[in-house]
Amino acid sequence: MSVATMVLWISVSCVTATFLSLIKVLTASGVFLGYALVCAASFAYIYLRLPETKNRTLDEIENTWKQ
Repeated sequence: MSVATMVLWISVSCVTATFLSLIKVLTASGVFLGYALVCAASFAYIYLRLPETKNRTLDEIENTWKQ
């Protein structure tokens, strides 16, 4: 949970730091489209690359990572 929280806060900081400068270069809809594309790419990566762990024991999950 601590790693997830750290990644969340780093992501929030990046969005906060870049939003106003990107608004000046792009339109507001362009900035939101860019952020949406990053979210879609992240979702696709997680969906395709990370194994499902639902209804699996810890031993089964560990064996998945050892392969």
